[in-house]
Amino acid sequence: MKDAVGLLTDYLIEMEAEDEVGLSIYTHTNSTGAILEYGVSKNRGQIQSTTQQRRAEHYKSERNISAGMKIGRDELVAHACPRTVRLIVLITDGVPNEPTSSSAANDADISEANAAKFKILAISPGSDRDTSLMQQVADITGSEHFDIPGGSTVVAVRDQLKIVFRKIANSRALKLIAD
Repeated sequence: MKDAVGLLTDYLIEMEAEDEVGLSIYTHTNSTGAILEYGVSKNRGQIQSTTQQRRAEHYKSERNISAGMKIGRDELVAHACPRTVRLIVLITDGVPNEPTSSSAANDADISEANAAKFKILAISPGSDRDTSLMQQVADITGSEHFDIPGGSTVVAVRDQLKIVFRKIANSRALKLIAD
């Protein structure tokens, strides 16, 4: 997961993109189970550094993916530049177990994807991942799902993942706006 975030931030730097990024983590001990680590900004290096310092289950082992998506969505709606294309890059195994059970968590993830109103690029690394749920999230939002099979490294799929990033970047419609 750390490598995928690093690849994304490196890609944005390499493309000289002016994109702003934020970081929401969905394994927090607070009442929602998620926290906004960083609001949207151009400080990609801080996000990359923080994710490198965190270990899986940094705050706790339970995963409330829908809460992480909601916090990310709320942040984008409230603070992203109004004329930009909004996108969530969801990097997870897709195996939620909060708010109450796996089944309820899956339903919450689908509900949150439906509420997003913008694309969610789903990247699912690991051996025990729910690729079906992550594909469903991507499909609902008109986005892409990229599967990183267990035992594979981001380095091994780097070129393929960059193609997905490029495809998402190229799907942003050009908007001419007159003030």
